[in-house]
Amino acid sequence: ATAHPHRLGKRFHVSPFMDMDHEYEWRFTEPRHRLSVHMENAKEGRKVFDATLTLERRAISSGSLAAALTRHPWMTARVALGIYWQAARLWILGTPFHDHPDKKS
Repeated sequence: ATAHPHRLGKRFHVSPFMDMDHEYEWRFTEPRHRLSVHMENAKEGRKVFDATLTLERRAISSGSLAAALTRHPWMTARVALGIYWQAARLWILGTPFHDHPDKKS
């Protein structure tokens, strides 16, 4: 699949464990039967984060949506808990914490 790369400086504050001095590189495939999204963060030319998400296209209907919600009723809570768990681990390990840029004077 052909990937479409995009490179940009960090302009949004997502994680308090990553400062704003990062460059992002995103690669997207054409959304056909599958869609892949790859993201890398670099700071001063050194890769510090790398993630890939691959999705498979499926038809959606009211029945398939209801089935997904029935199979995964606590998914939102589970994801939120996982995010806070990982943040707690980073904090315990002493990873530097960066306030939101709007809080800086």
